Amino acid sequence: MNPPDDIFIRPLHLAENHFLELLLTRFALRRTGKGTELQVSFDDDTAAITLRQAKHAVLGGIDDFPAKSAALQKQLDAFLIEQQGSEFTHDDPGFPFRYISGGTLPIMRLGEEEYYCLFYRDIFPVGWNIANGGTDSRGELLNPEETIRRELREELVIINLHQGIRYVFKDDYGKRLELPEFEVARRIWQKRFKHLDFESFDERELAVKFLEGPDSLRIKCGDELRTVPGCFLNINAVDFGIEIDRVGKLHGLDKEVTLCY
Repeated sequence: MNPPDDIFIRPLHLAENHFLELLLTRFALRRTGKGTELQVSFDDDTAAITLRQAKHAVLGGIDDFPAKSAALQKQLDAFLIEQQGSEFTHDDPGFPFRYISGGTLPIMRLGEEEYYCLFYRDIFPVGWNIANGGTDSRGELLNPEETIRRELREELVIINLHQGIRYVFKDDYGKRLELPEFEVARRIWQKRFKHLDFESFDERELAVKFLEGPDSLRIKCGDELRTVPGCFLNINAVDFGIEIDRVGKLHGLDKEVTLCY
């Protein structure tokens, strides 16, 4: 066999991935009432990374990163948090931001009380975090809301060990949303509870009510224009990442549930 050009054939460790983020060196922020609109533009020639390990390679290629990121973060905080100015533009070919991640801060009602559900992150930046992650498809680049919903369902598995119940998230249309990643997550936790059979558990639907945030995202890809409203914008220069988040309220849980995350 005469192999095709190596652009089409790669080693398995390079070909197998579930990760896609663009490297944007230019974006704009615009004040909109109490919130901020993030404006991004990209096309088929925009640089992208498809492996999580590439993040460290990009970081190593940014000259004087500690000083540059600290100065950028100060400017971003002044605009986003202290609400100084009406517009802000980042335009630096030497300092790309990873576009885009999405996440959810889950708030759970158990009995009469509500609780935040945070997830511990043991890689840089280490600490407590919301359920978040990067995009893995062109569709999610154009609509990061899909990333937000996928990451929540992938990272949070809820069961009731006493009653043999497994909670199943519904989507915005009231239907069960199922992806291969969710099955993988359940199998991982099945190994932890070897004496139980998750597949034999009764399914109980769990609705998520997403709260409206003050920010929005305006996406231009070629001739296509998309808008994502009602989110919370987070831009972190230290992690050179752009993320949009939502707050999701989970109702209908028993007090004796077990959270697998």
